[in-house]
Amino acid sequence: MTSSDTARLRQIESAYALVALLMEVPTGAFSDRQSRKWSLILASMVSLPVVPVIILSDSFPVVLVAMSVGGISAAFVSGTDESLLYDTLRALGREGEFKQVLGKSQWYGSLAMAISGVIGGLLAQIDLSYAWWAYFVAGIGTLIVKFSLREPPFFRDTQRTSPISDMWGRVSGWRSAATRPISSSMGRSSGCSSASASGCGSHTSS
Repeated sequence: MTSSDTARLRQIESAYALVALLMEVPTGAFSDRQSRKWSLILASMVSLPVVPVIILSDSFPVVLVAMSVGGISAAFVSGTDESLLYDTLRALGREGEFKQVLGKSQWYGSLAMAISGVIGGLLAQIDLSYAWWAYFVAGIGTLIVKFSLREPPFFRDTQRTSPISDMWGRVSGWRSAATRPISSSMGRSSGCSSASASGCGSHTSS
């Protein structure tokens, strides 16, 4: 791999990550207010067309745009799968098992990634496009499974969060903590001024 190829790869990774970050808020709003199931379905529907474009195109700008679109798919999935799992368990009265079930799902996900990595590596030795086509076929199977999911009830305290909303929440918390001593002292002062002079005086003397 030449230095030029490395630079292009970095550009593709940066574009993918940037789009995924920028789309966190709108996709999170869709997931929390409309449908977690359809958020996952849209993720697959967005990502699947990207694969043939990458395989068949020889143009770097086209591949760059395709991978940027793939970032939208990543944003749709981010946090939605865990929220869907928790809401499903909560609807069944099994929310106490969330960490256990999540841990198992992550373990199986890691196992699937390891196996697919080996298979993909073997296919890439024959032809790199074979690995991408295998990913495409697996994506179709995943989409079919997503259509079979049942949408659980929404719970307001399990809304998906994004890095941007998390950051804004921290800033708002800092501002609230910083102004709390001032507002509380103003409240005590106004309370005393609104009371009678004898009342404030007797309270002070006591």
